[in-house]
Amino acid sequence: GGSGFEVDVFNLGTAEIWTKQERSIGIFAQSVGGGGGAGGAGESTGKTDDSEVSVNLSLGGSGKVGGDGGRIVVENSGYIHTEAAYSHGIMAQSIGGSGGVGGASGTSAKDSNVA
Repeated sequence: GGSGFEVDVFNLGTAEIWTKQERSIGIFAQSVGGGGGAGGAGESTGKTDDSEVSVNLSLGGSGKVGGDGGRIVVENSGYIHTEAAYSHGIMAQSIGGSGGVGGASGTSAKDSNVA
């Protein structure tokens, strides 16, 4: 997955931010990396005669790594007023993406007789 970008937030001077509801956030800055994606599936099927031995191998694709969260800068010299419960003046999050999921794999054989 791709990486998150840098985030810059500035609340300077005499600027004011007011929140009145519960669970409110005055400034919310977030950078999130992308997930790794899913690998493709693999499958093989084999057939043997009476005098032959065959080996079937199947590998599924691999999921890739997740992207990094980006750098976050928050500068505040203004006023942030949060009036209700569970509220935050500033919340800054840099979150890396999760890894990918590997692909499925399967194999089967038909008429497998060994003499």
